Amino acid sequence: MAAQRLKTLVLAVFCTLYLILQSATLAMGANTGAIGLGGRIINGTLASLNATKHQVSIRRRTNDRMYFGAGHICGGSLIEPNVVLSAAHCFVNQEINTGIYRPASDYVVVMGTLNRYERTEYTLQFDIAQIVYGINPFNLSTYETDIALVFLDGSVPAGHPTVQAIQRATTEVAADTVCQATGWGQTERGVLATNLMSVDLPIIGRNQCTADTDFAKGLIRDGMLCAGYLQGERDACSGDSGGPLVCDSLLTGIVSWGIECALPRLPGVYTDVAYYSDWIDNELQSYVNSMQRANNTSNSTRPGNSTGSGNSTGGGNSTGGGSWGGGGGGAMSTFSHSAVMLAMIAAWTTVMSYFN
Repeated sequence: MAAQRLKTLVLAVFCTLYLILQSATLAMGANTGAIGLGGRIINGTLASLNATKHQVSIRRRTNDRMYFGAGHICGGSLIEPNVVLSAAHCFVNQEINTGIYRPASDYVVVMGTLNRYERTEYTLQFDIAQIVYGINPFNLSTYETDIALVFLDGSVPAGHPTVQAIQRATTEVAADTVCQATGWGQTERGVLATNLMSVDLPIIGRNQCTADTDFAKGLIRDGMLCAGYLQGERDACSGDSGGPLVCDSLLTGIVSWGIECALPRLPGVYTDVAYYSDWIDNELQSYVNSMQRANNTSNSTRPGNSTGSGNSTGGGNSTGGGSWGGGGGGAMSTFSHSAVMLAMIAAWTTVMSYFN
């Protein structure tokens, strides 16, 4: 009996480790496309809470339920008490790789702490009522229109001490403006960050980004902006996708794509928030109108289950507003994923031999 209980315990431990490793693969997969895309904070520093209260973690529900923090795949920015702005490619179903999005009910949104594994009295977790995409299906070969509005199934309480919406930029930011990119993506050590990281990056003008970089002709499209250093060394890459680029305290960019990470003449590419300002305003107003219609119609389906503008998906299984809570965990990078999996298999075989 004791041996059987020990065997069950060992199996549970190995299953948990597998889920953590799988979550790392998902975080990387959410940011990888046909043109070698990715995003991580390279050579950054620990972020401060006061400057990043808008930062959220977008997670796969199943993985995060098993191990809080292990479900992280992308970042996002709170722009209204119930609305997050992120990258559309974060929600693409990478298993079929056709640009089709997973249902909103597959994800949860967590905010309120710098440590993504930590659950405190200030941690907020929301289900998703609806996601509106700039493009549907997503174009994995160009990453154009990489923008998504995530409507939460609840609102952040007014005066929350560690969560606060950020204002959006509505006009073009001047070249050489130094901005901050933040996220829990891979660091220069090749592992996903436990604590939120930040890196200073200057805006690179559009003409310079097309003329003085090694990007192929046509890669930098309307609605994209470049930020970083032509000599490389500092960048945002895998696991940071969807997160903010903040310039002069305004949300200016959304981490979108890059070729490798922090390489010379290949700066990071971001979705230009100001370029999509009218689209964002229109979709926000459309959502408010739909909520008002739903409230005025008895026994009507909530907006999260409607098709909206045609580029949205409903949460379906969401259970309500934000909740306080948290936990801990960890995730290995895909660099060592295969090696660790082989070690786990070998260890499992050895352990099981003692029970046979």
